[in-house]
Amino acid sequence: MIKILKLVNGIEIVGNVTHTTLTEVIIEKPLQINYRYFMGSTPTASFVRYCMFGEETYANIVHNHIVTHHTARDSFCKVYHDNAEHYYGQHQQMIDQELENSTHEQSSAPEEQLKKLLEMMPIEGAQVN
Repeated sequence: MIKILKLVNGIEIVGNVTHTTLTEVIIEKPLQINYRYFMGSTPTASFVRYCMFGEETYANIVHNHIVTHHTARDSFCKVYHDNAEHYYGQHQQMIDQELENSTHEQSSAPEEQLKKLLEMMPIEGAQVN
C-alpha cells in the first residue's frame, strides 16, 4: 500500500509499505517529497530518491521516527509510480555512470584535476597553463 510518512525531522517520504513490525516499517522504493510554493498557497511537489546512493530499494524506518502516516490518494499514487520508475531505473544508471567517471577523474594527477576544474570555470582573458 502506498503510504506517506512524516518523519520527526520534518521530511515526508512516500513509498510502498511492504511490512510492519513492532519496531519498524519497511518501505519499498521510498521517495522524499519536496514542496515548493510558486504562487498562492498550493505547493508543487517534486521528488528525490530517499537514499540516493543506497544499494537497497527499501528503507527500514523506526516507528519512533514517524510522526504520522497517511494512505496516498489514487492520483498521487500514479505520480509516485512514475517518479519511482525514474529514480530506481534510468536515474540510477546515470548516477552509477557519474560516480564511475568521478572515480576515473580522481585517479589523475592533482595538477590535471586543477586544470580540468579551471577549464570548467573560464574567466574572460585568463589562460589555463
